[in-house]
Amino acid sequence: MAVIVGRVRADPAVDSVTAVTGGGFGARNSGFMFVALKPLAERPSADQVVARLRPGLSRVPGANLFLVPVQDVRVGGRQASGTYQYTLQSDDLDALRLWTTRLQTALQSVPQLADVTSDQETRGLQAMVVIDRPTAARMGITPDLIDQTLGNAFGQQVVSTIYTERNQYRVVMEVDPRYAQGPEALKDVYLNSPTGGSVPLSAVARSDYSNAPLSVNHQGQFAASTISFNLPEGVSLSQASAIINDDDELSVADTRLPSISNR
Repeated sequence: MAVIVGRVRADPAVDSVTAVTGGGFGARNSGFMFVALKPLAERPSADQVVARLRPGLSRVPGANLFLVPVQDVRVGGRQASGTYQYTLQSDDLDALRLWTTRLQTALQSVPQLADVTSDQETRGLQAMVVIDRPTAARMGITPDLIDQTLGNAFGQQVVSTIYTERNQYRVVMEVDPRYAQGPEALKDVYLNSPTGGSVPLSAVARSDYSNAPLSVNHQGQFAASTISFNLPEGVSLSQASAIINDDDELSVADTRLPSISNR
């Protein structure tokens, strides 16, 4: 974020920059940047400033910045990272994720569009504990016991209440946070077997890692993904819309898209 702020602040048309990291739309890993420009007499238009900043900002590794001029009146649409947007909605979440990615990739190849992105966040890391049920059964360990042990370790269990004359205090049991910083902590979990002794979790289960969505947006009753974009200098919205709606110009696999609403 500091690198991006420095590049924006160095532009001669910029008066001040305020950046906020953490949070975002829902549970997104993102931040906000508010850029105040100098008086119009001392700079070109906001669109020209954005066009001037865009090439340098696109080369910052590990982060993307999408600059959107503030509109006096905003009618309809969803909160997004671009001035214009298309919203895809479907009752099939897997199909929605697939076609959002395909359409976004196709739009990124169109030179009449800029800053193409989506609000789809599908790269959250999740760890799935897969139980070897035959081995666990031989040791008398049930899935409920594993679930309870993991809940006690990485959740917060109230085990007692301390009462004083004026207050009461909950006693919460959990693993020391120093030992719960990542999936590798599962290697240190032991189960109290009903047959006696402690059994390491790794003896009866394994960890599989995969991606999971950080959030699922909705449009009415349906899951939805919004693809937003800006226009390069000299390109009108009618030109961009014509290209997006032209099957010959926009190359997407020959399967019907989920329903799309243009905002």
